[in-house]
Amino acid sequence: MATVDARLRTYIDRIWQPGGDSPVAVTLGPAPSGHVVLENYAVLPHPRTARFLVPMATRAASVASFRRYAAQRTIVSRSLRRALASGYAAGMLDQLFPHRLVVSVDRRFRADRLDEVLILRHLATQLAIPDLLAFIALRRNNPNAKPVLQLLDPAGAGVGYAKLGTTVATKQLVRTEATAMAAMGGGVESVLVPRLLAAGDWRDSAYTVGSPLPENLHRAKGAEATTEAMREVARSGVVSRRQLAGSTYAQRLRADLAAVRGGGEEDATVLAAWLERLERQSALLEFGRMHGDWIPSNLAWSGPRLAAWDWEHSSDDAPVGFDFLHWHFHRALVDDGLEAAVREVDRVAPRLALLGVPPTSRPLVASLYLLDAFVRRLKLAVGGGGWNRPWYPTLLGVASTRDVD
Repeated sequence: MATVDARLRTYIDRIWQPGGDSPVAVTLGPAPSGHVVLENYAVLPHPRTARFLVPMATRAASVASFRRYAAQRTIVSRSLRRALASGYAAGMLDQLFPHRLVVSVDRRFRADRLDEVLILRHLATQLAIPDLLAFIALRRNNPNAKPVLQLLDPAGAGVGYAKLGTTVATKQLVRTEATAMAAMGGGVESVLVPRLLAAGDWRDSAYTVGSPLPENLHRAKGAEATTEAMREVARSGVVSRRQLAGSTYAQRLRADLAAVRGGGEEDATVLAAWLERLERQSALLEFGRMHGDWIPSNLAWSGPRLAAWDWEHSSDDAPVGFDFLHWHFHRALVDDGLEAAVREVDRVAPRLALLGVPPTSRPLVASLYLLDAFVRRLKLAVGGGGWNRPWYPTLLGVASTRDVD
């Protein structure tokens, strides 16, 4: 394991948690003497550049791993996945990708306790699906990083997606998503949402399992095309109209800042002062449910309905308009950095009219969105996700000078 890809090493630690007094061993090659092999994955393309772990229990599962949900991906990714699926279906890839990751358990460990040490066994029990398998795409390490397991049965049928939160911050994200999926109950009107199949704690992790999405998905393009879906999400819970001061949303922001002061005192103080300035404004705001990460990679059309997943940052009492601003903020952030993303939020704020936000409230909604995004970043950093340096020191500069009389 000394030369494996950093992503693969991280995923091994987070999913199987070997080491110490654990009976679980994870090896590249044969299992240790006295161990029973319970999971077997092809490592693609190579352990030093690992990107996929493909279940090898059945060929049907190997093929389905790449074919399912290909419509959500980019054209290049979609083509690659289909080619790999065809290769596994024809039996051509076993020699091309010979490296195996083997998960085994000490044979002296009781079989009726395997769900205590293997997450797949635990999920199989929760979902009442024996012989559960998982395809795992190894994502780049970042403050949001969580293992995501695409669950399949031996015949290759999709069972759902499981997420594991392994830090303070990512555990909260996973639990937030479980709450949101439960509240949405599969969707509202024209918005399709994965159903919550299971959620809970396992060892040092929190997990949630959402139902599979349709396979005929086409990625959403353009925030304006999704504004009706945003309105439906916003009105799927309790809707209220009031000033920011005294709102449950402001109270939650203040509580979040108080909770992270020990790990980010300067940042929390600057953000709390900004919140106080915003609470002096008298503009009325409409509060409702937000998705929280409304970006193209989390949205796709299934016929006339918009499918939305990844509800980790959802809230049921956020100012209406946050999802619209987040789409534009995220695009500018990825392309041009934080300063450009802040300017983009201000540029598109007048278009909050599409969601019924009155002119007098739009500047406040824009500032609150930025404050919310900065608090989110601080919580991830202090909660074990690490500091995302491209945000600093720009974050503090914006927060300390914005909305000052």
